[in-house]
Amino acid sequence: MRPNVNFRLFLLTEFSDKIPMTLLRSSIKFIFELPDGVKSTVKRTYNTVFTPQRSDRFPPERCRLHFLLSWIHAVIMERLRYTPTGWSKKYEFSEAD
Repeated sequence: MRPNVNFRLFLLTEFSDKIPMTLLRSSIKFIFELPDGVKSTVKRTYNTVFTPQRSDRFPPERCRLHFLLSWIHAVIMERLRYTPTGWSKKYEFSEAD
């Protein structure tokens, strides 16, 4: 077999002992972590997705809707920290949410 020099494999995974060490040694690794807390996630959403050109338009309820969408997104992203496998385990929402 002759591998193509332009071949690239993008592998998304969690930390695991089952990943072969030879694969890890020969790879370029990127680790992305969620920002800490709901506030920073809402700020990041407002800086990237909801620009003033989008939010400051008619009708005025648009900015409220953008805030609610960014807040629920931040809460969901924060809740994902509690289980490494997403929503497979049940966790109750608390007063902190």
